[in-house]
Amino acid sequence: MEGHGHAIVSTGIAIECTSPTGEPMGALLRDKSSMAARRLVLTGGVIDAGYRGEIKVLMENLSDLPATIRAGDKIANLIPYPVLTGEIKVVDDLNDSSRKAGGFGSSGR
Repeated sequence: MEGHGHAIVSTGIAIECTSPTGEPMGALLRDKSSMAARRLVLTGGVIDAGYRGEIKVLMENLSDLPATIRAGDKIANLIPYPVLTGEIKVVDDLNDSSRKAGGFGSSGR
């Protein structure tokens, strides 16, 4: 992977992610600290519960140096998450909250 470049890295892995009770689950792909220390970070990573294809990892090289990824390297963490389904209700107003519609930086941090 060239410096300041991106790549789609094939893993050769496909999964069917389910809970211990058999409920469908999605998964998140997140950075590994060892890769991030080399300035190789993930730029995508939501795996839908119904996806059955090969997992591919979208990586960005933020370094000026080329990087090599070899077969067997641990390049990402996979974190399962529950899929919540239910009826969607359209409303005219939402309940009030202390944050209201404040976005980026509005909480004072």
